[in-house]
Amino acid sequence: MRVWRLRLPSVSSRVKRVLWYLCVVTVLVAVKVVFFPAAENEQHEVEARLQIPDPPPPTTGVIILTYQRSGSTFAGELFNRHPKSFYLFEPLWGIYRAMEKEKILNFPDKSMRHTPSWGMEKELLLQITDNLLNCRLKEVPMETLAPGRDESHSFFFNMDHRSMNLKRYRECLVSKKRPEEHQCVPILSKYCNHAKLVALKILRLRMEWLPPLLDKNPGLKVIHLVRDPRGSLFSRMSRRLNICDVNCEANVRCFHMARDLRWRRKMEAIYPGRLIELKYESYAEKPLMELNRIYNFLNIPVPPDVEDWVQENTDAFFERKGNYATTKENSSAAAHAWESRIPVAMAMDIDNVCADVLEDFGYRKASEILKDRITKEIKKEGMKVAAYSQKSEDKGNPQTAKPPKKHDVPSMDRHESAQRKVPKAHDNKSQFQNIHIRLKP
Repeated sequence: MRVWRLRLPSVSSRVKRVLWYLCVVTVLVAVKVVFFPAAENEQHEVEARLQIPDPPPPTTGVIILTYQRSGSTFAGELFNRHPKSFYLFEPLWGIYRAMEKEKILNFPDKSMRHTPSWGMEKELLLQITDNLLNCRLKEVPMETLAPGRDESHSFFFNMDHRSMNLKRYRECLVSKKRPEEHQCVPILSKYCNHAKLVALKILRLRMEWLPPLLDKNPGLKVIHLVRDPRGSLFSRMSRRLNICDVNCEANVRCFHMARDLRWRRKMEAIYPGRLIELKYESYAEKPLMELNRIYNFLNIPVPPDVEDWVQENTDAFFERKGNYATTKENSSAAAHAWESRIPVAMAMDIDNVCADVLEDFGYRKASEILKDRITKEIKKEGMKVAAYSQKSEDKGNPQTAKPPKKHDVPSMDRHESAQRKVPKAHDNKSQFQNIHIRLKP
């Protein structure tokens, strides 16, 4: 009987070796997938971390958060002179004016809304600021878009050196009567929508209020503009913008500065790269360096128009004459002018109230800055005491006594005059709590 056998082609040793290697690799891969799945996930995580992060969103909005008489006009020109910016100077001032007077806010669609009570305005201010940052001007009160022409702050919206890109809108406002001003809003909306940067200089927002705005607006950045409180308060007092005595004003100002600084430091950890401090004194002394630092923070090239303006004007910048008009003065000299003009007693009073704030912001004590003046005044007071003693002796001697002359009557300097006309702060707790809201613009 014949047996048939199946003959397979012979397999070379090389092929056998390749097949064996493939089997081993397959088994190893299967073991890794079954028994070590986490290792593969970790590798993907490492690869993801090594990837280049997405660039931050472009800067579309800037808020200059500051205080009265802190050089904000000077700093605001960095954006007012930007050819593609939409810059508004103190847009919330009109809201406080309405809260004091009419108690009504008027909107471009002719609707009206009652103003909030004092101390309850936070949500309204944030809503208006958010609408301005996003050019939703139909939802912004006319008290912001067209401040009263008979009021001092209409200056900021209508003067030629304010809101440089809004001339056509200003011309429209001038041509309209008060109830018809809403017809000009489309012109303003067009400017805002075509701008690459919306910049707002605001005195009436607090740092702790800003997180909702930063969350809603990824392209928003904040500049915390500060000035030595002795300089800003002396400027405020000498122009009689104060509402109480120097100790009261210093308490209010330094309370806000300290609180804003504390909140800013917290927020810098939550919103890295979105908040920066700018000292008025540093900008006045080294304007080009600070200009480049600020625009680098914004991740925006410095426009030639802005750089040219800084170079041409910082040696003869606009220092205010009276309350709002301007005259030229060296910017660095203007920043430190208070050091030679402030009464020593006032400087020492502010030092006592604001010691922590001065230290936190790196400002020197009055005893160091005014050392020579303090020494002179001590000598002067000593001479006065000696002269007074001599007069007392002469007064008791009828042969040497003389009638008082006109120049013997002590004159009252400007600061003392302002102090006498300003009511003293009371101990009423509720009045002190609201004093920061009722400060004069």
